[in-house]
Amino acid sequence: MDSNVATLLAHGGWEVVDPADLRSPAGDPLTPPVEADLARLAPGHGVKVVLGLATMSDGALAADPPYGPDGVPNLIAVAEQTWLFVVERRAEELTALLANTPAATHTRLRANTLLTVALDRVLEVTFEGAGDVEELRRRITAAGFEPQSEAEAVAPLPADAEPRLDPDQAAVFAGLDARPYPVHPASLVIIERDLDQRLPLVGRRDEPDPSRRDSGWVIQSARPDADPEADADRFGVLEAAGLRTFGPVWAHLALPPGWGFVIPPGGQLQIITPADLADAE
Repeated sequence: MDSNVATLLAHGGWEVVDPADLRSPAGDPLTPPVEADLARLAPGHGVKVVLGLATMSDGALAADPPYGPDGVPNLIAVAEQTWLFVVERRAEELTALLANTPAATHTRLRANTLLTVALDRVLEVTFEGAGDVEELRRRITAAGFEPQSEAEAVAPLPADAEPRLDPDQAAVFAGLDARPYPVHPASLVIIERDLDQRLPLVGRRDEPDPSRRDSGWVIQSARPDADPEADADRFGVLEAAGLRTFGPVWAHLALPPGWGFVIPPGGQLQIITPADLADAE
């Protein structure tokens, strides 16, 4: 196991990354907030930080398959930017609220966790913020996320733990004889540019291709002439995160290669198994 992943797992599968260790896409150091802005921070304001997280390889961001020969998840370390909302300001650190659950599969971090953040770990600030943070906490709790302390969030996490899925994706696997192959939100999906709403929507997952950050998913209208390789102009690529608002599709993105789904117009989504595909050939 990668030493970075082992360190993360010993700390609940996460850390707040020092911005001094990061670089822009052009390779330049990141510019931290000015001291005057950090001095203005007060409850309700927002701070952006970078989280280091342990997550399963999806075969697209990294070449490793999601599971090793022993069935244990292959874990990698990824970085995710997120906003926290200040609850308390002290001289050199903040107590801040995490309002969203990270996409990583092997971390105890989730919405409604209070974190201690050193000021030198802050990447960006906003004074718009969340307003009444306690009201925000009540809304997050009402949405089903109980408050979590930092002490709970840093409890060590075993490397062979089953992946944590988005709740909608987890519901798909509740009665399914398959192990999830989660797609990282930054991995790419091939999708038809102009989906014909009069036709069934078809999704199929091939083997991921890490050379293209390709998750293996192709989503298209069920028409015989819709071929991503033969007619590339009709297809584009989209980061998987862009499908979050497309509930039925997002819920099924953790299906393994060889699986798929069909959504008839106005109908219920149907899962396609490898056996279904074999019967169709």
